[in-house]
Amino acid sequence: MNQSLPEKIAAALASLDGIQRAEAPADLWDQLQQRIEALSPTPAKLIPMRKVWQAAAAIALMAVLNIAILAYAQHKTNLGNASAAGTETLSNAYFNDPLNNY
Repeated sequence: MNQSLPEKIAAALASLDGIQRAEAPADLWDQLQQRIEALSPTPAKLIPMRKVWQAAAAIALMAVLNIAILAYAQHKTNLGNASAAGTETLSNAYFNDPLNNY
C-alpha cells in the first residue's frame, strides 16, 4: 500500500501491456454519412419575388412617411419659435416704451 511514486508509475504502465488498438468497422464512414444526412435540416425555401417587392415597398413607404413627419415637425417648430419671438418683441416694445406712444 505504501508504494513510492516510481513504483506506482511502473505499475500503471505495466497495466497497459497487452492492450491492442481498437479497430473500426469497415463501413463506419458510411454510417456516419447516413446519420449526418438524417440530421441535416430541410433545404431552404425560396421567398417569392412578389413578397420581396412588397416588403421593400413597405419599408420605402415608412421611410418617406418618417421623413415627411420630421420635416413637418421641424417646420412647425420653426414657425412656433418665430411667432413666439415676434410676440415677445412686440410686447417688450409696448411695455418698455418710456414715452408710452401707443
